[in-house]
Amino acid sequence: MGFSTVKLLPFLFWSILVSVKSELQGPLSSYEVLFSWKEIDFQFPSPEVRDELLSSKKFIRPNNIVTGIKVFGNRIFLTVPRWRDGVPSTLNYVVYNGTGDFTSSLLIPYPTWEMQEVGNCNSLQYVQSMEIDQFGRMWIVDVGRVNIFSTTPDNRCPPKLLLVDLAKDEIIKRYEFPDNVVSQQTNFLNDIAVGCKDKEKCWAYISDAKDGKLVVYNLEENRSWYVHHKTMMADPGASVIPILDGNYTFNVNIDGIALSPLDTNFERVYYCPLSSYHLYSVSSSVLHEAVNGVSLGDSQVVSHGRTFSQSDGLAMDSEGFLFYGLLANNSVVYFNTTSGRVDESSEVLLVQNDVDLQWVDTFAFDNEGYLYMTTNRMQRYSTNTFDFSETNFRVARVFTGSKSYMYSAKDKVITLATTEISLGSGENTMSPTNLDDNAPDKPVLVGLDKDSEKYEHSGENIGDAVDTNQIGSGSQQQQHQNHHDHQHGEVEGKSSAPKTNEHVPVVIFLTVLMFNPGL
Repeated sequence: MGFSTVKLLPFLFWSILVSVKSELQGPLSSYEVLFSWKEIDFQFPSPEVRDELLSSKKFIRPNNIVTGIKVFGNRIFLTVPRWRDGVPSTLNYVVYNGTGDFTSSLLIPYPTWEMQEVGNCNSLQYVQSMEIDQFGRMWIVDVGRVNIFSTTPDNRCPPKLLLVDLAKDEIIKRYEFPDNVVSQQTNFLNDIAVGCKDKEKCWAYISDAKDGKLVVYNLEENRSWYVHHKTMMADPGASVIPILDGNYTFNVNIDGIALSPLDTNFERVYYCPLSSYHLYSVSSSVLHEAVNGVSLGDSQVVSHGRTFSQSDGLAMDSEGFLFYGLLANNSVVYFNTTSGRVDESSEVLLVQNDVDLQWVDTFAFDNEGYLYMTTNRMQRYSTNTFDFSETNFRVARVFTGSKSYMYSAKDKVITLATTEISLGSGENTMSPTNLDDNAPDKPVLVGLDKDSEKYEHSGENIGDAVDTNQIGSGSQQQQHQNHHDHQHGEVEGKSSAPKTNEHVPVVIFLTVLMFNPGL
């Protein structure tokens, strides 16, 4: 079935309108790519060990993808999920010292190679995400299951939570989830947020993307439970994500999770299914008082409106600004949660690039003013269409001037380089303005630049990106703009005055044509 030109005109009009608005605004925030890889490789004990693992298929390079990220000192921790066979190490780090060539850097297993042994339930089986609290402890979520994207996942090990003292690189606590809280046979523990009122009074909130749960863990009481609600399930109407030259299908439940900052007493937990156009939140006090397995009441869940696109990870800063990627737009946006609402008109565009920022996955703060992110072209991993002659995986960062949600907004970031920073590796193609207020009911992929890389994958023969049997069923800008002033107008000497726009006649013509199709 074809579409008539008249039916396509509203979408064409909106796409050009967004392009026009982009040219009327100043530059985006700049970002820099710190690490990049065509394929992932590791720092093996010896070349002989690497060769043996390659020959035995215990290391299959195309099956390795970077997802989770956290930063502590000069170490950037990265997870490599054991979604398929051939992942030798699931939790790793790279060292960033500000100099050198960081393309194809080797990942260093953490805490040791011995802790990466598949089938040894005392070791790390599959780490998707982790968090680092203000006391220097890493909270590691071990799914337990491995090869979960295959038809025969290995479910022999239970899911667990580990606490590691990063100053000593020692495991200080190990907690196995009961099967009535997190299923050893079906879980996909995906992302974690941690709120600590002191060193012992801590709660962890973990999304389970397969079973559609929000898991809560109380450190002081050393116990866990879960809640669920229909908003934690995948929306069938949001399963298709248009990314550049293809449409990709994902049926994924609750995925990204974030916590309102310390200054709010960590009062709300934010979450979104990957297959959704919405963000939701629930009071942390409701979660603390819940009994295991309870279904939340509709009145207990707050919808913050519609987002421009599906998103993966979420990140909250100390001032209550929530950052997340727009997967269909290869970009990162934020909104002020203190306003109590998000929709397409309240999302502020931070950075955008069609090459570097394909599938923004997970975020981290370094508490020196930078927001880090991983990008990994997940849509290509899911469809086995990676081109390994191209760069596929990146660690990038952007200066926001804020700390993570675990700190008070009064704890200001102090950096002598604030007015000297030049993060010029990102080519900006859209403006840091609110996204279009008049967007249509479904997101439309705006025709943004693809830079110099070519995309040969047509996206014509794409099935579900993830086996549904394995995963899923079913004036704010001004307040935050102060964080970015060093990158805009005044510091860099760039004018933010509107440009004369030569496309306005085209928009007027299309507007007339849209409402007068007989012309």
